[in-house]
Amino acid sequence: MQSMRKAAKVLLCCCLLAAAMMVLAHADSGPKPSVTVEFRGFEGRKYYATLLSRASSSGPHSASRDYEDWYHYEETANDPQAREAFLKFVEYQDVDGFFFLQFMQECSQTHEFGWGYYPPSEFKILLYFPETDEFLVSESSYERYAFHSNFAFTPDGQAKRDSKIGQEIFAFAFRALLTIAVELAIALCFKLRGAGLWRLIIFVNLGTQVLLNAILQISVYRYDALFDVLRLFILLELVVLIIEAAVYTKYFPRLSARPQPKWVGGVYALTANAASFLLGLAMAEMLPRLF
Repeated sequence: MQSMRKAAKVLLCCCLLAAAMMVLAHADSGPKPSVTVEFRGFEGRKYYATLLSRASSSGPHSASRDYEDWYHYEETANDPQAREAFLKFVEYQDVDGFFFLQFMQECSQTHEFGWGYYPPSEFKILLYFPETDEFLVSESSYERYAFHSNFAFTPDGQAKRDSKIGQEIFAFAFRALLTIAVELAIALCFKLRGAGLWRLIIFVNLGTQVLLNAILQISVYRYDALFDVLRLFILLELVVLIIEAAVYTKYFPRLSARPQPKWVGGVYALTANAASFLLGLAMAEMLPRLF
């Protein structure tokens, strides 16, 4: 009877935790493919950048010529020069028929352009210089080549892949450490103690994080649509949950500093993964480069 009451309390905590985290997480958040372009050799010039798309739409972005669909147009209301640049992009006619999808950024200070929500799969890079009323377009088109695709663009109109291995390693380490911290905090809530048990949680999470991230990085070569990547991500999260639940159910009773019923491992795995998953969704909105 006491064991049943304890289980009910744990499940209630799970529901409250999930509800709290859902407030932070948007329904459309999660891992997002991105395209980042670094501009080299444009110092001292003011310019705006965009990606011209082979397709006429990508997610919510479209080449519609109806003002009512230009939701990014309203963002330029207080900046006449930005509004002029936006309209210049709208009027631009690409010789290969690529489209402006109503998304641009001023890059004069950062010298970097980032498209983190439904970036086009195949694109050209286009710059507009308001001081001289000139355009610079890439000589050829490019395609996303990884989950986070990075390019370097120069004044000769050439772009090349700019693999940021160090940044990817740092992002993976950050996500892994955050996941481990969350799951150890949940372990404390479950009163799970013991050096061996904590080492197990750390090693299992490192292993599943490597598996999850490796498959996601490889998947972008096979799955082009964001929906397919998200579907794979959810499937992988379920696989991770099953693996962790099986391992914890087997080894928690042996390694815990105090006796634990067998169900604790499975319930802990469900709670910890739900917490880290929902926190990851929320963090993806705040720190998209790391998620």
